[in-house]
Amino acid sequence: MRSFISFIACVIFSVPLSATDTTRYELLDRLRDYLRNDLRLDIGDEFYTTWNESGTRLSYIYVSRPDTLAPPEGVDAFIYIGEDSLRADSVFFTYAIQNYHSLHYRTAGTSAAKLNAALWNYPEEAFVFIVIHEAVHVHLQRMHKKIPYEDEEALCDATADHFGPLFLRSISGEYKAALRQRKINENIYAKLNHAEDRFYKEKTKAEMLRARTEKDVQRQLKKANAFQVDRYNYPVNNAYLMRYHSYAHNYFFFRAQYLEYNSRPPDVIAPRCY
Repeated sequence: MRSFISFIACVIFSVPLSATDTTRYELLDRLRDYLRNDLRLDIGDEFYTTWNESGTRLSYIYVSRPDTLAPPEGVDAFIYIGEDSLRADSVFFTYAIQNYHSLHYRTAGTSAAKLNAALWNYPEEAFVFIVIHEAVHVHLQRMHKKIPYEDEEALCDATADHFGPLFLRSISGEYKAALRQRKINENIYAKLNHAEDRFYKEKTKAEMLRARTEKDVQRQLKKANAFQVDRYNYPVNNAYLMRYHSYAHNYFFFRAQYLEYNSRPPDVIAPRCY
């Protein structure tokens, strides 16, 4: 029944249909069940059941001071713009011309948990990763639990990277692409963590460090899927390093929790709440 409703929504909102749509709806239904029953996440009844009518990627602006990996005084960790790409460009350039490092980040996945054409057309392993990542955000919101922002993003990624391949193996046995996706994510995060560490130790070499890190990221993206290219393919400046600090810095800590203790997300979340 859910799949039929989703199909009708897809037609109404003129989202392109392909021969794989039925399979993707079935995958999503099974993934929602896995999130609720196996991972014990509270995702509610509306989680990825509706479509974003416009299909436009959502924009976020990240701004960092040129001398450190932190936003200017009075500026949040990120500025949410939404679908107005012209306004996003304007905000981006407003800070860039003041010699701040800026990043205009565009994404197809947010905790609003609505389907869109870009998300729908990503390869299976990327689709599963994004849905699991956003499920952790939604669970925290619905349970009224707060954890530090850099913990939350790292936890979402570690959860998606750990359980995505397990889910795909359980339903079809085809999970090599998910393992490859995880390996690339982890290679990039290891490079970014190293770059952040060197940045604070060798600030006089910051420009060379950023250039070398960008080459490292681009080398990984040659083997990456479309989602990873969309996610990581930006010029590496301080705003880029600042954004990914929240994803990379504690990522390996949370991965270890899943590997060593066979934990489920609620077990890992509980000690980090405040």
